[in-house]
Amino acid sequence: MLFFQEANSDSLGPERRKIFLTTSIADQAKQIVVELINGPQEAGLLPTVPPQARLRGLYLDRVGTAYVDLSSEVSDLHPGGSDGEIATVYSLVDSLIYNLPEIKRVHFLVNGEERDTLKSHLDLRRDYQKDLSIVDMDRKGAR
Repeated sequence: MLFFQEANSDSLGPERRKIFLTTSIADQAKQIVVELINGPQEAGLLPTVPPQARLRGLYLDRVGTAYVDLSSEVSDLHPGGSDGEIATVYSLVDSLIYNLPEIKRVHFLVNGEERDTLKSHLDLRRDYQKDLSIVDMDRKGAR
């Protein structure tokens, strides 16, 4: 289950996708991030990550922190605004942790480095944990 921005609300909406089961949690997590970058396939959902962004790397430490390293396009081409930044961060965080319980938190890097904010609102220096409070699990894609 991946989470994208709903077109008619500030909520994230679920969309089912197939992720190949591999022996590596990091490889499965990479598939999830790439699918989020590719954007939604269902009507009524909007992308949360600029499609020009690339996943540079994804690393998982022993305590369950996933380090997601995205190219600079994730911030350079992001439309900005606090709601947009929240949608981007939590679509990634919630999609990873919801699907892969081995991941407990997510830390973002941009071009291999920590960054103060995504665009100018959300603090990227901290780890993020799952927060499904903005996810509309009643949407048809959740079933």
